[in-house]
Amino acid sequence: MKQLRDILLIKSFMVTPDNSGITPPMGLMYLAGMLRKKRDWTVSIADSRLFKGDLRRVMAEVRRRNPDIIGISSITMEAPFMHKLAAEIKKGLPDVTIVAGGPHPSMYPDDTLTDPNIDYAVIGEGEETFPELLDAIRDGESGDIEKVRGIVRRAGSEIIHNEPRPYIEELDSLPFPAWDIIDREGYARLPSMANVGKRPYMGLFTSRACPYNCAYCHRIFGKGFRAHSPGYVLDMMEALARDYGINEYEIYDDIFNWDAQRVTEICDGIGARGLDVRMIFPNGLRGDLLTDGLVQKMVDAGTIYVCLAIETASSRLQRMIGKNLNLDKLSAAMNSFARRHIYMVGFFMLGFPTETLEEQKLTVDFALRSPLHGAYFFIVTPFKGSKLYQLGGSDAIKRAGASFADHDYFRGNYNMSNVPDEIFFKLQRSAFRRFYLHPRRMYRILRDHPRRIGIADYVLLTLRKAFVRERGNKLEEGTASLCDIG
Repeated sequence: MKQLRDILLIKSFMVTPDNSGITPPMGLMYLAGMLRKKRDWTVSIADSRLFKGDLRRVMAEVRRRNPDIIGISSITMEAPFMHKLAAEIKKGLPDVTIVAGGPHPSMYPDDTLTDPNIDYAVIGEGEETFPELLDAIRDGESGDIEKVRGIVRRAGSEIIHNEPRPYIEELDSLPFPAWDIIDREGYARLPSMANVGKRPYMGLFTSRACPYNCAYCHRIFGKGFRAHSPGYVLDMMEALARDYGINEYEIYDDIFNWDAQRVTEICDGIGARGLDVRMIFPNGLRGDLLTDGLVQKMVDAGTIYVCLAIETASSRLQRMIGKNLNLDKLSAAMNSFARRHIYMVGFFMLGFPTETLEEQKLTVDFALRSPLHGAYFFIVTPFKGSKLYQLGGSDAIKRAGASFADHDYFRGNYNMSNVPDEIFFKLQRSAFRRFYLHPRRMYRILRDHPRRIGIADYVLLTLRKAFVRERGNKLEEGTASLCDIG
């Protein structure tokens, strides 16, 4: 029987010029909470992003902990660092078992396991899979790793996919995330996803999965909407306020407002419990499901900042990508937030397969006419496991000769549209300039931004997007000047 005393969970690092938004590693925190509930294991978390990807500092933490098991969580853009880190760990601690998890290993398990330094990959949700895997590792020959659902492993030179694990239906059965073992002050000092300033906050998942069928989504949580009860969500907020003095929350759901009644009960419960809450939505709001009444409920409950995923203003592309967003209802929701001076950011995607220049201009013009305070014009990235990958993404990656290090939401490594590269990327830069460098919008940003200390970071990011052409890990000087502003 193998002794398991100490488990170290590591968040990987993204090597990209835009690696500015750093949030608490919620997946690892949920996992740590479950590990402590299941067994009397010592669990710690090391976030490579807090070390700015300094491999020496991460390795110093590994040596200090001297763990028996290491879990590394990675999204695809963090995969290169994950593999580099795994190699360094095995050099210093050849007997340690390394388990990879998170979105990248879930979507690219075979690529992950071709690395001999990684022993197992956990697919999808890990709260039930990882403890079972650790039990099997601990028991050695008497354990039955072949029966652990939801993992990918090696048997000699062969990569074996175990039986998939069903999604966790009763989310309230999960313990609270391990808020106590992360550097909460460290995250407060850094810009978050919503970039609202240097003050204590915590991320919350109140639900998992989305029932829509968008072509660009990897659906790591599946399609069936599953949610914590309003009482569980309110209990989390109360615990964070009571134990850590935190009352500002970023909601990371895929679709927080799928169930309007649940949203109403959460918002009403915040008032009934006397919670002084500020809520930020960097993700998870379906714009055409937001009525004026629901917007008012959210504002009354403490909502100060929302992001809305719009993607494209082309009805044809909305149908093609399966988003099917009702732009009229979305516009009504944006006006509802704008009347209440709630800060709004819109997410747009450029470069869909078959997209024309006219459709790209339609999307940019929609953003310019909107009451949004902020807008991001992302380059479509075809992740494996998404329908977009099948709609031409695979070929685009091959043509670009791209690796996982080239995956990025801003940098133009792929262009699947019908628009030539030179025009396409110039339009993206122009969109940022035309959107932000407008006097009325500048005034509204200064008037409505919930934390003015965050505006400086915003300005720097915008200027780079507006005037610098970025590809791969290299920066190319843009040719545009202030005179080009439309």
